[in-house]
Amino acid sequence: MGQSLSSILPRSVVGFVSSDASKLLTHEFFTFVLDGNIDQLRELIDTLTDTELERLLHMQFPPDGDNRGTALFIAVIRGHAEVVTVLLKKGADPLEPSSAVVHNNAEKVLPLLFAAAGGHLKVCRQLVANGADVNRGRDNGETPLQLAAFKGHLDIVVFLVEKGADINLADTRGTTPLMSASINGQTNVVQFLLSKGAHTNQRDRTGTIFALVCAIGGGHLYVCRRLVAAGVDVNQESTNGLTPLMYACILKEATIVALLVRYGATINLLDINGHTALMFASKAGAPGIVRLLLQYGAHAGQADNAGNIFALICAVGGGHLEVCRELLLARADVNQVTTVGRTALMYACVLGRYGRLVIILLVEFGANIERVTVSGTTPLMFASKSGRIDAVRYLLLMGALTDPVNYGGKTAMDLATEEGHAEIVEILHVAATQQANPNP
Repeated sequence: MGQSLSSILPRSVVGFVSSDASKLLTHEFFTFVLDGNIDQLRELIDTLTDTELERLLHMQFPPDGDNRGTALFIAVIRGHAEVVTVLLKKGADPLEPSSAVVHNNAEKVLPLLFAAAGGHLKVCRQLVANGADVNRGRDNGETPLQLAAFKGHLDIVVFLVEKGADINLADTRGTTPLMSASINGQTNVVQFLLSKGAHTNQRDRTGTIFALVCAIGGGHLYVCRRLVAAGVDVNQESTNGLTPLMYACILKEATIVALLVRYGATINLLDINGHTALMFASKAGAPGIVRLLLQYGAHAGQADNAGNIFALICAVGGGHLEVCRELLLARADVNQVTTVGRTALMYACVLGRYGRLVIILLVEFGANIERVTVSGTTPLMFASKSGRIDAVRYLLLMGALTDPVNYGGKTAMDLATEEGHAEIVEILHVAATQQANPNP
């Protein structure tokens, strides 16, 4: 009878050879799993001892990586259904988590989550048949159903629900499967979840996100249609008071705005700061939406809680000429003032882009060029201090006076001098001379 390796070689050498062989075996095993090489994997497994197989089935590979998974987990990600079948029969545990870095956070994740995300229905069936929990996925509570809904894998969504997945189960952020499907525009999934009783008005943990807002955020008109047809509250408010209509105005989603209005969205609701949908649409520069809101009774003169913001100022602040025109045509008060006495014209006088065109429009609609703030500041003073040569020239052309003094005792020329606007100082000097000595 021949001598064993251990009786011939020193113990340290035997350990080295054994370790090297183990690494080679591990490499072969996981290579076959990764490649989906089912025949060679079966042959290799047949040569393994129970101890070796147990080690390989439960080890995390690669052992020194941030993203480490069991053989079953790797086969699931690759969608190798036959490999999954073999591993499960050999004792792989579908409830054994693997390590993954998700959004820079190390988490424990389960195979079913990635089977659902990858659209591998057959693999999902195998895992569930072998004891996978349909309501468990990641450390943050994200479920296989939630991820399948986001990806739009309707067949897997249906399967998971049939197997008992909770359609209203939220993750730690408060996100539900319906929200996930809505934000990614998965209309068919949304329709199915609604048919199974998904809660349409459920909010996330912050209280600012719900299914309709998710659909609006992605610009998904057809999802919005499904939700409103299912009876979602079109006036549901976030914790900050923002309504779906306001979100749609912010994002300039004109067709969604029209849909919400048609389904009863209240036009003049206020958020916690007193802002309206019309203000948001005006700030965003959406003339079509502004026109629609005005046609349905939006209050153009509504001011915010502080009394410093109204629709025309929002439009002027963004240099949105066409929005300004829509508001003025709807008889918005061109001389409406804030709590400190500022008008839209004064804001236009400090603008750069499109400022002159906005100023011309405001003046054409009757803006008072000699209106003063509570500190005695005129539009010409604002333009002079801001270095707006074009605005200064136009205001002077329209007859703006150079001699008014603010409550600090300064004229427009004084303010321009302080800011170093030499050209404006010269223009004002010439204008002041002409105003002091008008031609007969």
